[in-house]
Amino acid sequence: MDKTNKNLAEIQEEENISSSNDLIYALKTSTKQSNRIHKATSKLSAQNVGEICTGAGFALNAPQEQHITAYLYLVQKWNQSMNLVGKKMWQDVLSELIIDSLHVAKFLEENPRNLDNTFPAFNATQSRKRYVFKGAAAFPHDDSLQIWDLGAGAGLPGIPLRILWQQGTYHMVEIREKRCVFLSTALASLGLPHTHVFRGKAEDFMSSNLEKGIYADLIVSRAFMPFDKMLPFVAPYLRKKNNEQKSKKGSIIFLTLENLDAKKYNSAEYQWETKQVYPYKIQGRTKFLCEVCLSD
Repeated sequence: MDKTNKNLAEIQEEENISSSNDLIYALKTSTKQSNRIHKATSKLSAQNVGEICTGAGFALNAPQEQHITAYLYLVQKWNQSMNLVGKKMWQDVLSELIIDSLHVAKFLEENPRNLDNTFPAFNATQSRKRYVFKGAAAFPHDDSLQIWDLGAGAGLPGIPLRILWQQGTYHMVEIREKRCVFLSTALASLGLPHTHVFRGKAEDFMSSNLEKGIYADLIVSRAFMPFDKMLPFVAPYLRKKNNEQKSKKGSIIFLTLENLDAKKYNSAEYQWETKQVYPYKIQGRTKFLCEVCLSD
């Protein structure tokens, strides 16, 4: 992990968290709220998080386990006063939502990218059937690589993704003020590098970047808007392929419950293709990561 990342003990201190082994927290708040958070975070520990991730096919190292645990704690704490996520138990948030982020991180690590396509060939490290992340030190960092997460919400998939995969500059775009406050708090607590929050409309964020000549190399979307509206909405802001500069064209990653056939959404102006499809299972249910780009 990046040296700027804080460990769990530091986050606990900042958040007034007890340092007990089971991470049952005593907050300097009302007894009623404390009791709710005690209950919500019962049995939340880096060890238990690691065991669930291992069962899902991922072998995390200790700092990764600690940061995922700290993020889960923040979600549970803030969920007491605002509806950040529909899942009430941290086990469900982890098993049904954060595991999605781990699959995105795995996909991006196995399919490295930067502007001039100079990443070396990558062979994923495996521990039997468990995926081992190589982390930020495995690849040269390229600040100019632009990743935009539209409708970032509670930071899913963005924050767990950035704990594990820290390439490029990552922007979480969210219009709702309270969620932006949560995202900024989580980023500050976790110390995630090259990751920013933009409060406002997605079209305003993209337009302001276009005025500066900045295009998206990768756009991440989880149910931001329907495919038929999303694709033409972001098309003008995707990076165009430039053979002279050896830059690759931008693409979009959709997290879906169906295999996305991008050609269905072709129009007179934009022709789409499905670049890659990565199917995976969560609790016996098949989900899909579909990477879509404009046709040449």
